[in-house]
Amino acid sequence: MKQRFYIGAYAGIGEPGITCVQMDDDGTLRRAADYRGLENPSWLAGNPNGKCLYAVSELPEGGEIKALGIRDDGTLVEMGSLPVSGGAACHIGVSRKGDLLAVSNYMSGVVDLYRADADGALRERLSSLAHEGSGPNRARQEGPHAHFAIFHPTLENRMLCVDLGSDKVRIYDIDGETGKAAGTGGIIFPPGSGPRHLAFHPYRPELLYAVCELGMCVYTVRLCGTEGTILDQKPCAPEHFRGAGAAAAVKTDAEGRFLYTSLRAYNGRSEEDCVACFRLDPATGIPENPSFFRGIAPEPRDIALSGRYLLAACQSGGKLLSFELDGESGLPMRAADSLDIPGASCICAI
Repeated sequence: MKQRFYIGAYAGIGEPGITCVQMDDDGTLRRAADYRGLENPSWLAGNPNGKCLYAVSELPEGGEIKALGIRDDGTLVEMGSLPVSGGAACHIGVSRKGDLLAVSNYMSGVVDLYRADADGALRERLSSLAHEGSGPNRARQEGPHAHFAIFHPTLENRMLCVDLGSDKVRIYDIDGETGKAAGTGGIIFPPGSGPRHLAFHPYRPELLYAVCELGMCVYTVRLCGTEGTILDQKPCAPEHFRGAGAAAAVKTDAEGRFLYTSLRAYNGRSEEDCVACFRLDPATGIPENPSFFRGIAPEPRDIALSGRYLLAACQSGGKLLSFELDGESGLPMRAADSLDIPGASCICAI
């Protein structure tokens, strides 16, 4: 059975910024269609109805979020757009019902909330949540940097917003009628760690995994109400990694057996770009010490899991890669296929 993915990329107007890719049962990748009408569509998210794709235009200023209808052949048709209020829109979170969207604006530290109609079309921007704070890393934490927002998997309209600049995850409850967001709590990470993305355990919603870009590590967090307690920390970089690097994505498999993170090596040694595989303790959900696999094209920015395959979008390497995973170890048995996608930054399964 074929699996459909949309790949976002850093690309100019007129270039294929969004690519529809079909993956066959053997991991073979096939380019099915592309969309060229948006500059730097670096992040994509699907509506739960399966008929609409959202994309942000990541620009220093003047960006937008666009809704795109999905045709049967994978091509996209425009359904309208709305402006974002901050700089460098970099992530879209979608509620379980698909009626609320959250756009994280990295440069301004603002999270915009939007309402969508039943067909996925954008209706209005409801509010903008401006974060405050900074961290000890003067180059990257001079102010707030909203990087990710996710809706709770079981609690209606509870949203968690990651701020890399202030080392915090802020938790909000959103009124479904008015769209107003009330801050209810949060999670504080060690100074300078720079949290980037989150992933919930697939069937234990009290467990959360946070990948920290600056600290190159992953934290296990237990949520209790609107507060979180850090239970564990593990590295995302190999033991002898030296110099600059940045952790990027964090994903779990559907069975809750493995956790994966990606690492971009900015130390001049592209052979150290890697994906880490952590086995999750079945009793506690805490990751064991990781195993690492390299052979990744430069700058693996996003990863995705589909059955027994892992996909990696490698930005500066300009590649989408598929790997067949071993069911026992979680590590790749073979590289299945690759596609050239310049600036690849995001993988969205539909």
